[in-house]
Amino acid sequence: MFEKSLADVIRGIRANKNKEHDFITSSLNEARNEIKREDMDVKAKALQKVLYLSMLGYDMTWASFHVVEVMSASKFQHKRLGYLAAASSLQPDSEVLLLCVNLIKKDLASNSPYDVSLALSGLAAIINTDLARSLLPDLMAMMNHSRPYVRKRVTLLMYKEFLKYPDSLKQAFPRLREKLEDEDSGVVSAAVNVVCELANTNPKNYILLAPQLYTILTSSSNNWMLIKIVKLFGLLTPEEPRLARKLVGPLTNLISSTRAMSLLYECIHTVFTGGFLSPEVVGTLGNEVNQLATLCVTKLRGFVGDQDPNLKYLGLFLLLKLLPVNPKAVSEYRETILGCLDDPDVSIRLRALEIVTNIVTQKNIQDLVRRLLVHLMPRAPTNHKPVAAGKIRPPPVLDANYRMEVVRRILHLCTQDSYEMVTDFEWYADVLVDLVRFSGVSVGEDLAEKLLDLAVRVKGVRGYLVGTMRTLLTDTKLFESYGSAASNLPVLRAAAWICGEYPSFLTSPEETLLALCNPININALTPITKQLYLQAGLKLFFFWAGAPIVAPAESIFQPSPILGVLPILTAGELSPVARNAQRRVPIPEGLSLDQPIVQRPKAQLGADSLLVDFDSDLHEIEVTRKGKAGKSRKIKVKTEQEETPEQQAEVSVFGNVIRISLTRVS
Repeated sequence: MFEKSLADVIRGIRANKNKEHDFITSSLNEARNEIKREDMDVKAKALQKVLYLSMLGYDMTWASFHVVEVMSASKFQHKRLGYLAAASSLQPDSEVLLLCVNLIKKDLASNSPYDVSLALSGLAAIINTDLARSLLPDLMAMMNHSRPYVRKRVTLLMYKEFLKYPDSLKQAFPRLREKLEDEDSGVVSAAVNVVCELANTNPKNYILLAPQLYTILTSSSNNWMLIKIVKLFGLLTPEEPRLARKLVGPLTNLISSTRAMSLLYECIHTVFTGGFLSPEVVGTLGNEVNQLATLCVTKLRGFVGDQDPNLKYLGLFLLLKLLPVNPKAVSEYRETILGCLDDPDVSIRLRALEIVTNIVTQKNIQDLVRRLLVHLMPRAPTNHKPVAAGKIRPPPVLDANYRMEVVRRILHLCTQDSYEMVTDFEWYADVLVDLVRFSGVSVGEDLAEKLLDLAVRVKGVRGYLVGTMRTLLTDTKLFESYGSAASNLPVLRAAAWICGEYPSFLTSPEETLLALCNPININALTPITKQLYLQAGLKLFFFWAGAPIVAPAESIFQPSPILGVLPILTAGELSPVARNAQRRVPIPEGLSLDQPIVQRPKAQLGADSLLVDFDSDLHEIEVTRKGKAGKSRKIKVKTEQEETPEQQAEVSVFGNVIRISLTRVS
């Protein structure tokens, strides 16, 4: 009987495109029967086909036990296939992994380095907590294996061991520390990699390894291992500041001598983030730290000015790390950073944009915002010329995500620390209007919030802002963007509210009111915006109605166009609401219809008489006594209502409270 090979299955799948599923199902059934055979060659060939079909999305968990059988084969090619299938199909919670403990132990103890390496590679893929606990003694013993290749593989595997079984770290830590002084550089590199990964979680636990790491830093010539060592010291120095003083010299030598940009980047990054420029270190070492800082800033020019976009991006990233430590040094790169805003690579633009927002001052904010506004201008000419952007040739239109980020950065620049950086609020108002018209993205909600905040906070700009909002209300281009992804119509809410709240600044309230009540424009608005339009329209109408009108003599008797607004405000029949319908309206929680809205003022005791409001149902009144305590006496009480008989009141004084009992006087 001839079995299909893997090549036959692949050719069959290609030949049966119309019946691919049927062919694969048939092949899987054949493989199920073949994998149960005693012949290991047939079993391995069937597992090979099942493994390939699992890559196409078909389940092979049913073959888990057969995978373990192939792993235990004596031939290396069969064993390799078994470990490959185990790494691809077995999950950490698979029950058959319990059957693999003795099998893996046997392979780890094999005299063949190929079997040992195969077991280590497969174990790294399928290890779970039970396997890690059971195999820990074997792995620790193998860390002292006679072959450097095996020691290196076991050392790397220990990282997975520590993740799955954290208690093993305490037992294996001395062995791991020994591997940092191993005679083979490959084993040392593996140990450094493991320590570096572990230190990312808790660096403080690995400060004890600083002497061995320092020795490697000063003696090794392997750039990749030095990168790991420098990165590791960058994690350790914040936990132990004294290390920074010890490392200033070696890092200075590396930065000065190395030609490897990757190592140079890691050294500069460690200097900026590892506390080397802190006041404590500068106060102790003085000139040495200043020289190191100057050297790092000088080397940064090679990154930022390089034509390679990857190096340029890394240079900007380093400038961002330097910013909290030495912002003055970053400001020296201002022109270079601004030049990166025009880079074709969007990631470089975003990184430069992030730096720009942190070097802004009152003197340069207008220039920075002008440069950012240029990125939002469309290619095609428009009817409106941007006021705040100046006369700069616009670059190509950018993607929406970048434009959104630019708008957010501009708003952040201008509003941070309660407008601390803004000295000209009319300029800021122009910036907001430019963003409404040229942003190219939907930011109307944010802009409306900023406009309202500006109008409420800054009184001096209200007159200019009202005039600017009037132009937005009459801007037909703004209404044409209705329904598009870049529509900023929500900003009209703020425009309507500002014009209605401060109508005294309007030169022509009539025209603004007509714009608010234009039916063509109102149809494009949301219900919330229509509400604000109506409120602002009523405010403007009553303001206009109460304002003096000065007109030529020949036009005095001509009807005003504002009267055309009245039908819009009074359109529709207002019918009375039936009592039954009113009763169905639920009373809001916390509202009592029996409780008076305005409380009756308490009566005050006068010298000869008491003035109170008369109520036929009222029999007693309590008032606060102002005078001295006295005995009960009868006084006359007068009421404010006409045709109301006088009352007699018996006044009783209890401390500071006077109780008055009313009786009618016939």
